Amino acid sequence: MEERKEKRERRKRRRRSRLGLRNKLPVPGGPDADSGSLSPATARTITIIESFCVNRVRSSKVVVVLVVMMAVVVAVVVVVVVVVLVVVEVLVVHV
Repeated sequence: MEERKEKRERRKRRRRSRLGLRNKLPVPGGPDADSGSLSPATARTITIIESFCVNRVRSSKVVVVLVVMMAVVVAVVVVVVVVVLVVVEVLVVHV
């Protein structure tokens, strides 16, 4: 019985360290709570986000895709602004 309990604890610890949750944030009302600690909902949200990021094997690919998409959007905006400026300049000069 004691051995099973120990195994479960070890498994929990291993999973926590794998998820990067070893240094969990203090929960208000807990033993190490102070006036500046986070609310339980915020701490839970941060934990969920951390575990999601750690569990994503393809997270680097996702980041690359997002960066490329942002670069494309910025390039399109720059091209549109330049075209508008050129059209306005041509209209102002020739009118």
